[in-house]
Amino acid sequence: ILSEWVRDKSKTHFGEKLQPLHILGDVSSANKAEWQILVPAKWSTELYSGWDLGDNNHAVAFASKRNVAEKVAFDGFDEIEVIGREVSIQDVTEAAVERIDYWDKYMKDEYDIDIVRWRHWSDNSVKRYRSGADSHDELLVRNYSKGRINLISVVKGGGSVRQRVNLMKRLLDERLIFFSASLTATIRMLKELPKGPSQAEVVPRDHPRKHIFDAWTYMLISESPMALEDKQKPTVRPRPIIISRK
Repeated sequence: ILSEWVRDKSKTHFGEKLQPLHILGDVSSANKAEWQILVPAKWSTELYSGWDLGDNNHAVAFASKRNVAEKVAFDGFDEIEVIGREVSIQDVTEAAVERIDYWDKYMKDEYDIDIVRWRHWSDNSVKRYRSGADSHDELLVRNYSKGRINLISVVKGGGSVRQRVNLMKRLLDERLIFFSASLTATIRMLKELPKGPSQAEVVPRDHPRKHIFDAWTYMLISESPMALEDKQKPTVRPRPIIISRK
């Protein structure tokens, strides 16, 4: 098409589902101060994150929820992704705390919300003992965040990956999930995450896009059953520049 190679969307999970309407904002300017990004709205007194921690690969996804005709809609507004680099859980946790501080301050300055309640989700491997650290990841994150981040484990049963893939597809189909244009890792995953080689391996286990997918869907599958009532619209504004008061 127009002398350009076009990726075969039929070989990816979400390529045919993702539409321009799912990506909100404009980050085309080289000046970040001119960016328009998706932000939590004024009724977002609760915010959420999903975590996928590993040895050389880590991902964290951040979202808020809205009420849409008795259904839950999600607005993805931030992300952290580390692929193929030796970055410690401490570094990832400290980066997440910085994001949480940033958005807490935004909610206070923009909407005068003093306390934002956060819920943080991961899979149950964060409770697995690691002899090298003489601890487990959930405890490490809790300690490095000084008790601010308590990971809630999602119990994964048989067919968990397929269930999470289908959930993301449904949310995209029903226009119940939206992403800030600034989320480059997430958007890349939605465009490129391939189908697995078999029914038993729905997503390739070693694919670099799998980590941000896992982070998103651990959170989504945990928060989706909580239905809301009134219809609310997403909020897109200029990228907020917040000066620390420290």
